[in-house]
Amino acid sequence: MSQPKSLNLDRPAEGTPQRPDLFHRYEFSKTIAKTLLLAPSSDCLVASLEGGWGTGKTSVVKMIKTYYGEQQKSVQPVVITFNPWMFSGLGDLAKEFLLQFGSTLQLSDKGKRLNKAGDAILKYSSVFDAIKLVPGAEPWATMIKAAISAVGGSASQLGDMHTPNLEQQRSNVISALAATNKAFVVVIDDIDRLVPEEVYAILRLVKSVSDFPRVSFLLVYEHAHVVKSLELSNIPEPSAYLEKIVQLRFTLPRISRDDAYEYFDRHLAGYGEEETEVAFYREKERWRDVALEHLLLLLKTPRDYVRLTNRLNVHYPIVKGEVSFADYCCIEAIAVVEPQLYETIKNNPRAYVGHDPLNPYNLWSKHIEQTESIRKGALEAVRDEEKRARLSSLLGSLFPKTVDNPHAEADPGRTGGRIANPDNFEYAFYYTRPAHLVSLEALRDIWLNPSSREARFASIENASAGKRLLSAIDELIFNHGHEAYAQDWGPPVEPQDFAKHYIAFVESAVMPKEIGSLIYGDYRFFLKRVNYWLQKRLGTSERLSFAKFLVEDPSMLPLSCQFVNRNLKKVEKEELLPDEEMEQLNQKWLDVCAEALKLDSFWDSKFVNHILITLLRMGGAAALEAAVQRAEMEIEQKVCCLKALISGGSIDGEPYYVTESKFTFKHLNIEAFQAIANSIDCSADDYATSAMKLAYANPGISYYVKDAQRTGDD
Repeated sequence: MSQPKSLNLDRPAEGTPQRPDLFHRYEFSKTIAKTLLLAPSSDCLVASLEGGWGTGKTSVVKMIKTYYGEQQKSVQPVVITFNPWMFSGLGDLAKEFLLQFGSTLQLSDKGKRLNKAGDAILKYSSVFDAIKLVPGAEPWATMIKAAISAVGGSASQLGDMHTPNLEQQRSNVISALAATNKAFVVVIDDIDRLVPEEVYAILRLVKSVSDFPRVSFLLVYEHAHVVKSLELSNIPEPSAYLEKIVQLRFTLPRISRDDAYEYFDRHLAGYGEEETEVAFYREKERWRDVALEHLLLLLKTPRDYVRLTNRLNVHYPIVKGEVSFADYCCIEAIAVVEPQLYETIKNNPRAYVGHDPLNPYNLWSKHIEQTESIRKGALEAVRDEEKRARLSSLLGSLFPKTVDNPHAEADPGRTGGRIANPDNFEYAFYYTRPAHLVSLEALRDIWLNPSSREARFASIENASAGKRLLSAIDELIFNHGHEAYAQDWGPPVEPQDFAKHYIAFVESAVMPKEIGSLIYGDYRFFLKRVNYWLQKRLGTSERLSFAKFLVEDPSMLPLSCQFVNRNLKKVEKEELLPDEEMEQLNQKWLDVCAEALKLDSFWDSKFVNHILITLLRMGGAAALEAAVQRAEMEIEQKVCCLKALISGGSIDGEPYYVTESKFTFKHLNIEAFQAIANSIDCSADDYATSAMKLAYANPGISYYVKDAQRTGDD
């Protein structure tokens, strides 16, 4: 697993090489800075810097300060930053502001006149209330103590500060500020972090102290939040009230698409080309055409980008190489901009990938159709109409089966990395490898590295993981040679070695007995497609060599029975091999299978029934008859043979047994088999064996395997 990258701490830009201005707002910041830098004899100015949360307001404030720092000291203003949310109580705001204002001047070390102005402001603050240091309010408490010390020499002299008249103190402050010959810029940031009554208190504060000469205030907030706060504070006509206080409004400029792309690319620089080339088909194109197209529209603010990259820094290394980076980036972006929608997706796999947790192999359309209300409700909960439309479009790209898209993949493969695949979906939301899944790294080793196959197969811990592995292998075989897979995976290295390890695995104790039925039945496992693989993927010489290997090795009977069986049916009307070659292989298979019936190891296979059915279809009824009548054969083995003989050519595919069906073999000694069948004991709930006994006892009458009842079709 890759190590997580370091987190982005969401530090604002400053317009410096260390913290560059990626949105080209420095000139905008300079304009504000120059406007706030009032000329001598100017009155007070109150301006606002407005923008939504996380849109970069604090970065503009930082760049304003950077601009001031680049000017000659003689023209540099005194900048006072006041953060009201760091203080407790509404009644102390005016006093706290004046204390901070005065303390800043006292500690500025810029001359006696500034100290004098600080002295005047601190005395003015004492009129509001006795000084109360807020516990835990460092570093402000230390600053205030230093200012008091500079003014009166001792905190014990605070009593002297309570006597002056309010208007016289204000007049003293105005005179002292004018004498400094300096401009003052007061920045009150994060007003939109405050609750409504605190917002109202801040505006009252500004209104009460906004007549100081050559002092400009920059109030930083989201306009809608402030208006709403005034409304909740029962202020009539809140917009008009705000306009009476704020004389000049600055609104953050839009972020251009190019700047957004550059910013996003810079934050994802740690991923780059490596992530878009990891084993997944057309990942670069998907990143460009799907991910970026949606992400640049969804992520509105610089903070959104930071939050997304922080999620990726923590989560993506866990799933790297298992899930498409483009898809994963999109789903993490949804977590950033609409967390509730993300939770709905995470908790409802049936609604988005058609995956039923209670029945993981029952996928797609039925569950998708039944859960439309879940998807619809999740989107309707998104209040912003524009955002809702963009999220809907993104979800259609991520989960194509949820929309009417004729170009959607019917079954996005595990090895394609797409999050619409149920296994990849689980990987993406577990933040680790679930115990029932096999990593793509392990699958790649099994497919391409013969030296690792045995160990990789042996590492599979449970049947659920084994079934998922077989499904992924089936996908590789089915899609091998397709443009989407050939460039990454190619054919399996040393296919004979691969087949040996594969059969050894499915025959192992890890896989359940019923795997034989699954592989040949409804679920799409490798054995069901071996003919397709041979027919479509191997050249003529490779095909013949591999076919001989399958037919001649008794341990390969589970595979070779599919090879000869499918050739017999001539699937898709295509010949696997020339007729002469195929006839020789068929005869060889019959000989090998007849000999295998004498081996105890043959009867331990999970695929006995299917091999016997194939033997019957291939004209090997005589071999089955001979096997049943061997004295040394175990009773369970005889039952298997008898079932095959009356199954109509299929045990799992047909619902019943009948001794006279479309597959009737005239030379069979029914009477002899009836005697053998009657001698077999079976438990009361062994319906399959009971049905077999009844079928032999009553030729021409069919019986259901599920309950040993007559079908009524006879």
